[in-house]
Formats: sequence, structure tokens, C-alpha cells
Amino acid sequence: MSTDAQPESPPTKARLLHRLLQRPTLLLLAPYLLGLLWTSLHPLLSIVTGELKCRGIYIDENGLDVHRHRVDSYPLERVRSPSLQKNEWMHGMEATGMCDALRARHVSGSSIECLRHKVTDQIMFDVVMISPSIGPMVQSPEAIVLVINDALSNTKRGDWYDKSDLHASVLHLIQRLGSKKDCPWLAKTVFVVSPVLYERDTAVGNATSVSYDKSHSSSDLNDLVEAFLSSYSGKQPTQSTKSTPITPLPPSFSYPLIRSLLVLSNIPTHPISLSHHHTEVRILPHGKGGNLPNLDLVFATVLSFQIRDSSGTALRSMYNGDSEFRVHPFRDLEISFVNGMERFWSVVSGGTLEKTLGWKENSAKKVLIQYAQDLGGWLGFVSALILGRSGPHAPALERGIDSLTIELRVPTEPSTTDVTTSSSTPTAIHTHHADLVRCTEQLLRAMSNLHERLHHSVAQYTMPSLIKFVSHGEYIFPAILVSLPLVGRAAMLALRDLKRFRFVFAFLVTGVVCAVTIGIGMWSWYWKKGIAVQEDTTVDLSALGVYLAAHLLVVSVARRTMRIEMSKCFKKSLDGDEKMIALDDFHNSLRFLACICGIYLHVPLLLANYALGFSSSVFWTPLLAILVVPPSKALVLNSWLHLALSFTKIMLLVATAPPVFLVPRIFGSYTTYVNVVYTPLNLMLSALWMS
Repeated sequence: MSTDAQPESPPTKARLLHRLLQRPTLLLLAPYLLGLLWTSLHPLLSIVTGELKCRGIYIDENGLDVHRHRVDSYPLERVRSPSLQKNEWMHGMEATGMCDALRARHVSGSSIECLRHKVTDQIMFDVVMISPSIGPMVQSPEAIVLVINDALSNTKRGDWYDKSDLHASVLHLIQRLGSKKDCPWLAKTVFVVSPVLYERDTAVGNATSVSYDKSHSSSDLNDLVEAFLSSYSGKQPTQSTKSTPITPLPPSFSYPLIRSLLVLSNIPTHPISLSHHHTEVRILPHGKGGNLPNLDLVFATVLSFQIRDSSGTALRSMYNGDSEFRVHPFRDLEISFVNGMERFWSVVSGGTLEKTLGWKENSAKKVLIQYAQDLGGWLGFVSALILGRSGPHAPALERGIDSLTIELRVPTEPSTTDVTTSSSTPTAIHTHHADLVRCTEQLLRAMSNLHERLHHSVAQYTMPSLIKFVSHGEYIFPAILVSLPLVGRAAMLALRDLKRFRFVFAFLVTGVVCAVTIGIGMWSWYWKKGIAVQEDTTVDLSALGVYLAAHLLVVSVARRTMRIEMSKCFKKSLDGDEKMIALDDFHNSLRFLACICGIYLHVPLLLANYALGFSSSVFWTPLLAILVVPPSKALVLNSWLHLALSFTKIMLLVATAPPVFLVPRIFGSYTTYVNVVYTPLNLMLSALWMS
């Protein structure tokens, strides 16, 4: 009687498994490449949700309703006060602050208070406190902070209100917030903080040449936010290395609990070209160490820009005009991806391909261009997290306050500092400055409804564009796939390749690596003017010398220990194959610990700072799990190939040393990641390649 085909015999399955295990490189590369492919598809689709699109804009907090109301458009002309005389403000920079402008224009009331506060000898600011002007006489327990900075006005002398369109619109905002008629909805205290610039040399007095501070950079603005929060809480900054004590704000200005902080920064820029005069708006949520605000705050800010004024017209709206909006500071990176995709489309004759396939004209091109733009935007967002390009709001994020920075970059006229505007009158206010502050009021109105901190949405995410995001529940899976070869290699070494684990050799070399890493870290932290801070992109020779000495020490210890241990094996009269197995055991034992270190160093990094952890895993996984040749295979190579391989290893080790490229061109300083994660893995790789 005939029988059905029998299933595959166990020996056949065993042979297939044996063949697969004989090609571990392909087995380890599969999850690595799959993780990279999955990551590249983030802007195009969501595999977790099963949708052919990236997750879009939404607000999880019910009370944060941005669409409920519309704000009236802001004026485009300054209000001239008849009581303000031109000669009133000719006595230096002490009369150019926000408080002076409020008093000069009689902006006052029971709900508006202004204070000039000198935190240290170098930092001074004006702070306006606006209390809710309607309802029961109960002090508001929560507050929102607006930090205002105009880089262009910092280089000008004159009245705070007149020399900046942003300042003029902010003063109108203060008037509205302090009026129960205009803003009866205000339920939180609002603080408006503006830096005060003063003369460097007070001994010069009224000399003919007066020197002013330079324009505030992002670090200056960061210091301002840090100084305000420190004086608000009355505590010395935890990361401050200065011994100068701070002056706390009076209790009447520091009783509410700060829930949110927004930084409005105006940075005029020269136009990209004579035909390119588009305003760029950057909504930057990045903080230090991968910190991000609650996603609801970011999307509420975006929606505030999308909503038109009460008239419903789009004439004054930046979002509905030709302005460029981004959530990262790398405009050129995003543009390069778009230009590259356009060149690719022309090379492959995409238009002809669309006609051949019967597709709608330019339909495929639009999809590819949008994908390239979103991919470039996602890489820009991730790069900001990797490089530590935090905004001035970073000190607030470190204190658990949801915050972000809004940068307005209005193009200026070539070879001048005048902002391009349709009106040439000196009292005119640029449309985009007025719309920025109007949208800020729209956001304040929505945030005023909240009675607790934002906690419903996610706080770990990446954003391909202004209206798309990838949550941690999506990007963690490809991150695991990219790191999986380290786990696979460690398992292969433990279960198949290792005949005997060489404890003395492996743990001695690993201990030396840990000791050297601690020494380098202490030295970099101690010598602040040495290798801890890199001022330019040149190679620090002193730091390079320290790292080369560290590599030589680790390699010499590994070689000497292996030689001593191998001499013990020679005394046992082992044959050639047994000696080669013993040599591989030394190498594989150290490689096993290197893979374990790579796993345990990257797992917490992926959970805390995905962007940095993912990029580090992409770099170190192939080096530790794939690109390490066992001695038994390296010795069978011919002399020329062996020499070329050794030379390549040495050049790669030199190129990957932190002082050569990583610190001067990427991080700019010896960060915790460089000292704790990168340095020990770099030393372990040196021991594996050169021992």
C-alpha cells in the first residue's frame, strides 16, 4: 500500500541547521539589516499599527483644546505715546528694558507687576507677572513662563518697544493678558522674562563710545533661563561651576508652581538667495540627554500656528503662507534629501515610468519627495538629540517642566539688519512677528484650561515632520533588531565556539579597560581646559596622546597575559590543532565579555536616549559581533593580506579614537556617553583586534 510523502528526516534538518550555523555572518546580518530597513520606513508607514502612514498629529489631553477659540489679529503698527519724549532715553542702556517700556506707555494695573532683577553680576532681566484679572480673589497656584529674546535688538540702542517688532507685539500681549475684557479666560499666572543689556564698563559712563554686549547666542539665552529658574526656586544651579551666589526673586514673584515654559527667540537671518525670502519657524523640543517635553505641548503649539485669527483670513498667518516650519535645527540636511530625491527621479526617468505604468502624472514623484523630506526631517530631529543640540529651554526640562523653544527666523535685507517687510514706515510691525505672538496667546488660552501637568501623551518620541511622530512603542522594535547580533554572537560563543572560558585572561583585560576608562574620565572632568572642552574642530594632541597610551596599555596587557597563559598550554605538549583551539578560546572569551558589555551599555541608553542609543548600536554592533576575525582564520591568510588587514585595523582604531573625529566634530566635549560607553568599547575593540 502506497504511503504519503514522509516529513523531512531529522538528519536532514540537522544538516540544514549545521549549514546555517556555519554561516553566522549571514545569520547575524539579517536582524541588523531588517532593523535598519524598518527604521528607514518610519516616515512612510507604521508597522505596529498596520497603517500605510506615519502616526499623525493629535492631542491626548482633553482639556488642551486649541480649536475652541480664535484670537484677534495683532496690530501691525506701533502705538506712539505722546508722553514719551525722545530725550527721555538718552542716558545709556539702563532705560531700555521691558519694565521701562511698560511704565513709559502706562501699561499698568492691579494684575500687572514688573520687576528688574539682577541675578548675578553678569545676568539681569526684567520679569512681568500677570495675574488672572477675573474671578475670586485667590492666588493662582500655577504659572506659565514666556522668555523673550530678540537677537537683532540686542545689537541696537534705543527703546525696548521701538527697536524690536517682537517686543512691540509682546507688549500688546501683556496689555491683553492684563485686561479682564480681552482675556477673561486667564486662569494661570503668566511670567514674561526679557534680558536686560547694560554697559560692559560702567566707569566709561557717558563717554562718546559705548560698548554693548554681543548678541545673545543660544548659550546666553540658556544662561538666562537657568538664572531665572534658579532665582525663582532660590537654589544654586546644580551644574554651575561658578562660586557667584544667585539673588532669589522676592516671594511675591515666586509663589506659583511653574507648569510650562516657552522661549520665543527672534533670530534674523540673511535670505538663502535673492529669490528666497521665506521665514523659517523652528519649534524645538530638544533638551539635554534626550529629554523631551510631553508631546501634547508640541502638537498644541503646532495647532496654534495652524489656526487663523478671528477674521478667518490667511493673509497674516505664517502657517498658511509660504513660511517653512521645522522641528529640528538642520535645514540643510532636509533640503539635501529633497534635492537628492529630485536628482534620482530625473536619472531614472520617473515621468516616463509613471506613463508606462498608467499612474497619475507626478503622483509617484510627490510621494517620493515627501518621503525624502520626512526622512531628512526625522534624521534632523534625531541628530539634534544625538549631538545634544538642546534649546534654551533645556534647564526647564531638567527640572521636570514641560517646555520648548520657538525660533523665528525672518530674512533680512542683504547687507543690512533691516527685516524684510512690505511697509517702510518706522512704526510698522512685521506681520510674522505679530502672528507669532498671536499664536502664542492662542496657546496660552488652551493651556490656561489645564489644572495639572501634561501627563496623558508620550514623552519619548521622534518627529519626521511638524505633524508626524514615531513613539517609543514603534521605534524600540527596530532598535532591538539592530542590537540583536550582539546577543546572537554572545550566545554562539557561549554555546558553540568556546571550548573553555579563559577567566583570568578575559577578566584581567576587562578590568584594565575599566580602570583605564575611569582614569580617562576623571582626567577629562578634572582638566576642564584640557580634553573636556573642545573649542574647535582640530585634533587635541594631548588628548590623542592619552588615548594612544591607553590603547597601548590595554593591548600590551592582553598580549602579555595571553603569552603567559599560552606558555602554560605549551607545557602540556598540545598538538597544533589544540594550540589553535586554545588561542581561539582566549580570543573568544574576551569577545564574549565585549558583546556582553555592548549589550548592557546600550540597553539603558536605548531606553533613556533612543537617538543616541540607536546610532551607537548601529556603529558598535557590526564591529563587535561581525568584524572580528578569530586567530585561527587570520593565521591562514597570506602575508600580504594579513599585513593589509593589520594596517586597516590600526587605521580604523586611530580614526575611531574620540579625540580624532568624535569629540571635535560631533559632540564638542567629552560627554558622559563618550566616557562611559564609547571609550570602554573602543578599548575592548583594540584588545580584540591587536592582541
